[in-house]
Formats: sequence, structure tokens, C-alpha cells
Amino acid sequence: GQSATSPAGGCSAASAASGGLLEREDDVAELSRALLTAGQGVGCLVVVEGPAGIGKSELLAAAREQAELAGMQRLDAAGIELEREIPFGVATELIEPRLSAAAVEDRSRLLSGHAGLVAPLLEPGFSSAASDPTVLVRGLYWLIANLTAGPPPQPLVITVDDVQWVDHPSLAFLAYLAARLEELPIALVVALRYGEEATGDDVLAWLRERSD
Repeated sequence: GQSATSPAGGCSAASAASGGLLEREDDVAELSRALLTAGQGVGCLVVVEGPAGIGKSELLAAAREQAELAGMQRLDAAGIELEREIPFGVATELIEPRLSAAAVEDRSRLLSGHAGLVAPLLEPGFSSAASDPTVLVRGLYWLIANLTAGPPPQPLVITVDDVQWVDHPSLAFLAYLAARLEELPIALVVALRYGEEATGDDVLAWLRERSD
């Protein structure tokens, strides 16, 4: 059956229901309110849950489209079952395109301060065994914070599909970010599929609780 979760930070609930997007106008409207709240400077978490084929990915696509129309920044990624043993794989998928496209001056700004802690993650020979995951998680958070820094603040929408397959270190980053969302103009929208062996049940349970 379908499940609805309420995002943290005063945003409204999003649910995954059967049928096309035209049959889910309420769900799309809830996502719109979540993005509006982030645009006003208050971050929030939206967890979209349901079994395979119920339309979670379409809701995330709608969130991305709304972000584009609103002129908000976007970072997108998806968990892949066969890649969940790759440390920081999803986190890298989120940030690498933005950093690769950045001009030298912009890249320097994004990686300034504590965000510079992510430097090992960006190196071709990145080794998780030689890196402190806690330090990298903190660096990723500050990189995201730099992305939204103003003036004026630059709202951001982050979508992560199939979060049940996200690698452990990237899940830790998402949880770290979710715990601090209200300080940032960010809508974090994640889709969780029922009935799959999840990478980190404890973290996913915490995200669901956080979104209540």
C-alpha cells in the first residue's frame, strides 16, 4: 500500500500512490510546498515510500522539474544495488557534476573553509581505507552549505532515488545533512522502496522518524 511521511522543518507530506501524476495532484502539490518552504530559507526532508512500480521516481522527477522552473539549484543521485559497496559513491554522484562544471573561482569558493575536507574524495585515487569517513561527511555538509550561501541565499533541491541501496558512508552524510536542514534553504527528497534488503536499516528508520 501507499505510505505518506511528513517532512521535517514545517514542510508538508508527500506520498507515493498508484496511477499517473495527474492522479497524484495532491502529492505533487505537497512537493511544491516543500520546495516553497526551502525557497523561503527553511530546509526540510521529504521521504517518499512505497513498493516497486508505485510512482516514487515520477514524484522525484516532478520535484526536479519544479526546482528547474523555480530557478533553484539541483543535485540528483540514485542508489544502485550493485554499487552499494562503493564508499561515498552516491555522495560523489551528487557533487561531482556541479564541481566539474564550476569555473575555477566558483570551485574555490565551494571548497573553501571546512568544505576543503572533501578534497580526498575528489582525487582519482580516492581510498576509503586511507580517509576518515567522519571528516569526509563533515566536509560534504560544508560543501552543501557553501552551495546555498548568499547573499542572497541560493535554495537547493537534493533528490536521491532508491535510497535503500545507498552506500553506508553516503547514507551517513544524508543523515548528517538531514539533522541540520533547518539551518539551510534545502529540500532533501528521498525515495525508499519497500521489500528490498536495505543497506542501513537504522539510518533509514531514523530518516523516516525525522520526517514525521
